[in-house]
Amino acid sequence: MSKFEQLKQLVKQLETTDIKRRDLLQVVEDLEEEHIRNVFWINRQKQDIKVNENFVKKTVALLEDSNEALKKTNDELKNTNEKLEKSNGELERFAYIASHDLKTPLANIISFTVLLEKEIAGMNNPNVSQYLSFIKLGSTRLKNLITDVLEFSRLSSNAEEELEQIDLNALVKTITESISEYLKQRNAEIIIHNVLPCIKFNASKIFMLFKNLIENGIKYNESEAPTIQISAIEKEGCHQLLFQDNGIGIPEEMVPKIFKMFSRLHRNDQYEGTGLGLSTCQKIVESEGGKLRVRSQVGEGSTFIVELNPDCFISHDLQKVVCGNNV
Repeated sequence: MSKFEQLKQLVKQLETTDIKRRDLLQVVEDLEEEHIRNVFWINRQKQDIKVNENFVKKTVALLEDSNEALKKTNDELKNTNEKLEKSNGELERFAYIASHDLKTPLANIISFTVLLEKEIAGMNNPNVSQYLSFIKLGSTRLKNLITDVLEFSRLSSNAEEELEQIDLNALVKTITESISEYLKQRNAEIIIHNVLPCIKFNASKIFMLFKNLIENGIKYNESEAPTIQISAIEKEGCHQLLFQDNGIGIPEEMVPKIFKMFSRLHRNDQYEGTGLGLSTCQKIVESEGGKLRVRSQVGEGSTFIVELNPDCFISHDLQKVVCGNNV
């Protein structure tokens, strides 16, 4: 029963009975105390609301300042990215033009070195022959480097690429035929472990990717019969192309280094190269939203794993049309 109901009841009792006056006074005092407490509570709530309002206003002001600062930072970042893209584009064009313009004079150097060798063929001067040999070797290495830089620069082009439906089984066959002499010299074999899928990709890029990975596995190989096994698997919804070799392998601590531009693990007198092969492969794969990684053990060979964007793979039903009996 509330205090008001108690008061009301006592007032009725006063009309009919001789109730003690102090009981009524006690009820009134209790009501007064409760009223004071209620007033205090209301005032406290008003203060809390005012404090909360001030907090909200300050928070809104901070958020507005933060949004303004974030917008300014985003604008600066956008400008920086635009400048960086422009700078990268200029560097790529410079690399392409410089490399292209270097090819002609370099070819002249190689040609005249050959002519000079013929001119002095009858001379008994081993020093001159050795010097010419050094010129030819250095020129050939520079030619290979320029060719690789040109190829790498083309990968950075923003030009729209033509995508084609490509049967990877036929692609491996084409590459095998194109390097058949090299395969014979090394007694090497390329094996398709299982039927490879059909993909939608730029033809020159996928040719370069497969050729580089195959030749890499043969080059860094001391086996009497180098072997490259190519297979395709689907793992956890991810399509993977595997290039497994029986080569020399890669030390674990050197694996991060092999994909860097111009990075080489061996001297030129051990294995010829420019240090751009795997960088080029990685750029090709990543340009299509994929990943390139390697599993390797020294003396046991390496397996390069190409994870292409799932959108690159043609559906099984369509593969029957594109690839025919290979599926």
